[in-house]
Amino acid sequence: MNEPTGSESVGPIPELLPEDALPVGFAYPPELLRILRLGLVDLEPWLVLRGEPLLALHHGLRTRYPARHLVPFARRTDRDDVACWDLEPGAAPICVVGDYEVPGYEQGETHATFYGWFRSAVDDLVEWDDESLSAS
Repeated sequence: MNEPTGSESVGPIPELLPEDALPVGFAYPPELLRILRLGLVDLEPWLVLRGEPLLALHHGLRTRYPARHLVPFARRTDRDDVACWDLEPGAAPICVVGDYEVPGYEQGETHATFYGWFRSAVDDLVEWDDESLSAS
């Protein structure tokens, strides 16, 4: 039996934002599609969103931050942080915003690439496990 390579599909892509909800010219990057196909979505405390939770968060961010051009893809479960593509010209491609903050104060960390964010999320997972184990 052959093992899948990086370019092969491991399974169907779970439900993402429909094309008519995405900003014109935006397409989901292959890095996100790959981690979805691999099922790497529960990076406690981060959760890569799909389906109705993703749609609701997208709508909420557009309502709360109408001046921002954000496409969310993950939420941190222990606080209101949301990882998004920031489509503002000149902005870092990936940003973490503090949802429900006063507009203008929501901006958090930024990442130059999706995998930069993903590495940070894995670091958070390790830290989360370390804290859970030391509390036991």
